[in-house]
Amino acid sequence: MSWTQRELEILQQFENAAALRDLHHSEGWKVYVRLSKERIDQLTKEYLRENLTHEEAWEAHIRIRAIMQFEAQLEEMVVNAVDLVDPQALEDLMLSLRQNRDIP
Repeated sequence: MSWTQRELEILQQFENAAALRDLHHSEGWKVYVRLSKERIDQLTKEYLRENLTHEEAWEAHIRIRAIMQFEAQLEEMVVNAVDLVDPQALEDLMLSLRQNRDIP
């Protein structure tokens, strides 16, 4: 049985989601989340304590905001991956792709 390019892409997405799911359940993930939040807090406190010029304050704000957005997106991606990896859902999806491919 050969796979179409689309089927291979879907399988790769499920494999990535499974890896993220496993990451979510690891002790290392909990440590990463805690350390990340501590680092963001530390950067924010440093930013607020400094006597920065308007331009420096703006740059620091942008930098901290980018870090916070990255962290939030990473956490969301990992948490949502848990919901994506359902063996029955994968089987149903692959079956539907096969059936649709056979329809002329």
